[in-house]
Amino acid sequence: MSSAGASHRPPSAPPSTFFTSRFGFPTIVDERAPFPTTLPSFTESFAAASFAESPSTSSLSDALPRPIFTARHLILLHHAQNYMPLTNSSMQPVFDIAVGWAEEAPYAIDQLLAIAADHLAIAEPDKAAIHRRTATELQTRALMLFNKDAQDLDNENTDPEKHRLPRFVFASLLSIHMIYETFTHYRANFHVFIERFVESVHVHRGVRTIISPNYNMFLDSPLRPYLISFKKASESDNVGSECVELIQLIQNSDLGAATIAACNSAANTLQWAFNIHRNLPQDGNVHASTAFPVLLTAEYMDAVRKHRPEALLVLAYYGVLLHWCRSSWIIGDAGAFLIRLIADYLGSFWQEPMRWPLEELQRDQG
Repeated sequence: MSSAGASHRPPSAPPSTFFTSRFGFPTIVDERAPFPTTLPSFTESFAAASFAESPSTSSLSDALPRPIFTARHLILLHHAQNYMPLTNSSMQPVFDIAVGWAEEAPYAIDQLLAIAADHLAIAEPDKAAIHRRTATELQTRALMLFNKDAQDLDNENTDPEKHRLPRFVFASLLSIHMIYETFTHYRANFHVFIERFVESVHVHRGVRTIISPNYNMFLDSPLRPYLISFKKASESDNVGSECVELIQLIQNSDLGAATIAACNSAANTLQWAFNIHRNLPQDGNVHASTAFPVLLTAEYMDAVRKHRPEALLVLAYYGVLLHWCRSSWIIGDAGAFLIRLIADYLGSFWQEPMRWPLEELQRDQG
């Protein structure tokens, strides 16, 4: 697997805003107020049915579509289990949990079927529009049902841990789908992509805040192989230095202190993702690329929305990680697209910091 040039040196220590949890997932210190539990729109239809202004949980429940599964959904489930290469065998428990909780927590199976519909759109291009519409409908319903489930957590008669497994599975599947949708369907121009990327990260930050996972709880669950693989990958001494020069550039920039801290945190999180990719089995290292956006802070995303060059450079370096995962249908040419998009926007003034991401593209093409 390609890595950064020999001139890169591992950082002596991560900044104080970057920590590693017991299971290798970096914990980002976000000084903002807690994220609201009412999620923003992720699709046009979800926006139309937003429940931010719903007067009560009961009215939300009345407005929700009934989680009915049809023959089309059975076809999608069959396709997902037999023809959709999601990642490796460690993901089988994710399928089992989604199906097992289909009645009590249907948002997990809805999100799984939404991914299957998008994959079927690739396999059957003549029916792509139909499958894409199905994917949107399923994801919309999944988000709505998850939002309802989150509101029910406030009910004193509800066990907050009852649905922890399907909630975690939903969040994991949403992160995968988020990557695919954003990089596949929002390429019209720089501004269209950035706005969609910011929105999708915003949604997933909301989901992550709601589930607030304690990974110790999952060690005795069917998810153990999936989590242990991440734990071992994060604890390995085989670490890279892909982001060292990027971190130095950020620290020496003339940005404000808060923006430097936000971009620095994002760059260190990206180095963590590179390390995870380096140490996971090849058939499962795509998880490193889908985990990175989930961990981005609101402060960093503000810098991205404002098109701060240093923040965009972090995305360009992220493009390299995506490019290394391009054999997955979820990723495809997303990395090459992102690197070229950022390079074109930043122009010649930032040519030197963009040198390594562009060289990685040329290396594989040459």
